[in-house]
Amino acid sequence: MELTLNKLIDLMLKKIWLIVLIVIISGISAFAISSFVIQSKYSSSTTVMIIKTDTELPANITQLKADYMEFTRSDVFLANVDENLNTEENLEQYGLREAVHVNRIKKYLSVNQNNTNSSAFDIVVVAEDPNIAYSICREIEKSASQIYKKSTKFRGTDIEIINEAKYNAIPISPNVTLNTVVGVFLGIVLSFLVIIVLHMIDNSVKDENDLIDNYNLPLLGVVYTNTSADELMENGDNNGKN
Repeated sequence: MELTLNKLIDLMLKKIWLIVLIVIISGISAFAISSFVIQSKYSSSTTVMIIKTDTELPANITQLKADYMEFTRSDVFLANVDENLNTEENLEQYGLREAVHVNRIKKYLSVNQNNTNSSAFDIVVVAEDPNIAYSICREIEKSASQIYKKSTKFRGTDIEIINEAKYNAIPISPNVTLNTVVGVFLGIVLSFLVIIVLHMIDNSVKDENDLIDNYNLPLLGVVYTNTSADELMENGDNNGKN
């Protein structure tokens, strides 16, 4: 069936109740899934700056920073963080219910280049618990300098924490507001598609225009049912019998 713009607009207006219903269901579903189904993620981060203590080191620090970043992701570095973090005192201090070992720390941690021309880089921890994210960052800050110094590769350098980790109780994901808006938008699109598909598969004849437009048949005449006249005749017959 041919569907012109005018027909489409008319069709949508007639089915506005269906559009509203689908949009409401889609929006509520997106909100509920974002709020109660998707696991919330919390973030904490620290920024490390590399400082040259040996003036004879080459001025170009790009490769040195790449080495620092790679070492920060290594099992050797994370094993030291694991050891420092998972003491009875620290677990109690950070409010952790259980120890957080290397495999989990590696999954939570990412190391990002702050600026290609800078000697600084970011260590970001994203976890399902804000206490975990914060505690890992804090222990990295406390022990990073000593851990780096264990490698001969970093002789003649040291590090300085220029942005300390902060406790963040607000999740970075999921974005409930954004997901709800997206759900509403998808509901609008879905409702339009549903209405168009239902219209396309509907072969019933609703009026004379359907015969002309859809079946290319000539219209010879239209017979209407005059309900009011029929009722009058019926009433008249009943009165005559009485």
